[in-house]
Amino acid sequence: MKIISKQFAIVAAAILIASGVGAYAWRMEHRPHVLEIYAFSLASGRSYFIRTPNDKRILVDGGASSEVIRNITEILPFYSRRIDMIITTNSDSKNVGGLIDALGRYKVGEVIIPKFTAESLGLASSSDQIYSTFIDAVNESGALVKEVSAGDLVVFDGGNVGDITAGYDIDTGSDKDDQAIASILFPVSPDLFQYSKTSAPEIIMRLTYGKNSFFFLNDATVKIQKAVAFQGRALEKTNVLIVSTSALPANLADELTGVIRPDYLVYSKNTNARSSASAKNKTTDPLYYLLDSKRFNIKEKGIVRIISNGSEVSIE
Repeated sequence: MKIISKQFAIVAAAILIASGVGAYAWRMEHRPHVLEIYAFSLASGRSYFIRTPNDKRILVDGGASSEVIRNITEILPFYSRRIDMIITTNSDSKNVGGLIDALGRYKVGEVIIPKFTAESLGLASSSDQIYSTFIDAVNESGALVKEVSAGDLVVFDGGNVGDITAGYDIDTGSDKDDQAIASILFPVSPDLFQYSKTSAPEIIMRLTYGKNSFFFLNDATVKIQKAVAFQGRALEKTNVLIVSTSALPANLADELTGVIRPDYLVYSKNTNARSSASAKNKTTDPLYYLLDSKRFNIKEKGIVRIISNGSEVSIE
């Protein structure tokens, strides 16, 4: 009887485990048909993870270390090893280091890099080899590498993922309401902008899904922001402005924020520092009209999740 009871307990436990795993897998594979953007709080650098309605997975930057892997595993099923696209917005080691680890853990389809980098323009420190190590890891992974600059469009969903088209009128043959497409606003040719070590090339993009849009400003200097505003490419009101800095008034260009006028601000500021939201007024803060409830500090939240159904945006 004891043997039978023990066997019964083992079988019952196995059934419970299998049921739990099955329920977990079903939940992961039947997520809502929405666009999700996750902004991670990292010890160093920035990283965003985008999951489209059709489960296309895009990792934008990776911070300085393998810390980003832990954040990704909280989002993706534990058994999944697929990332469709990696985008490195610049060649700074604090944003590239974690991507090397991601390439080692996940099967990556494509890698998007800026056409112009601090390395290619001779602005990078000769002692920093992280970007070269990253490029070597990309080549070893077998992922396709594509360069982008201002004027390009990158398809995230609603067509062939990774398709790059020049210009701002694209039709991939699918329902446009289901398309998630990134308009690349920067970098531009060195003939059009005077780069420096403090204003080095990086990807700035505006992601559009249905009626919603998301502006990834990263940590672009005011000088770069003014250059983007001057070009006027795909600039119009946006739902969410995402920056990887403290979003202090001195870090934002009125010329740009006055055009995109975001409904929400996602920013990164150490919690022991004074928030710019506490001193909003027309003379000090170009986003003075955004209430505290419309501002989300990544450092305070740990992970900020932005959700869009194509018509409405919510932030957790």
